[in-house]
Amino acid sequence: MDQTTIRRRLQGLRESRSLNQAKLADVLGFKDRQTLSDIELGKRNVAPDELIRAAEYFGVDSGYFTDPFELVGEAKLSWRKFPYANDLESFEQLAGGLIAAYHHLSRLMSINDSSLRLEAKVDDGSIPQASSYHFVEVLGWGIEQGHLSARRAAKLMEMTLDDLSALFTEHGLTAPYDL
Repeated sequence: MDQTTIRRRLQGLRESRSLNQAKLADVLGFKDRQTLSDIELGKRNVAPDELIRAAEYFGVDSGYFTDPFELVGEAKLSWRKFPYANDLESFEQLAGGLIAAYHHLSRLMSINDSSLRLEAKVDDGSIPQASSYHFVEVLGWGIEQGHLSARRAAKLMEMTLDDLSALFTEHGLTAPYDL
């Protein structure tokens, strides 16, 4: 279990539900608020039974806390002008998955600056794809190292395996998988 992802999501969920540490600590069966504070500060790991209690209390699947390829409360998306507002939710979901994958793989690669900026600059109203060279390079590394499958990467990018292979080629990279 990636404790960094778990603690960030636990704290984010607690804050989004306007709970203080003392209340959630009580719900999780901790003797005091300090135990939860230590978890949120990364000084203590969350035990599996504690994670299950948290998931039950918040009404989420335990995967909510552990799936590193899903962005949950960890980024803010901002829109100045969005000509395709009816697709805003689907774009946020796509961008969230891409950002989460990039953050997770960047941590695994020990990249200090794991910030990723996706810009939607289009004139025809279509939803833009995030395909910077650096992002594609990190995605390829993740596939190559076995941190995600090529199919999962293609699904994150909302494209076929053939299209993903073409994306690597467009950036002068070799696809880290065989079709």
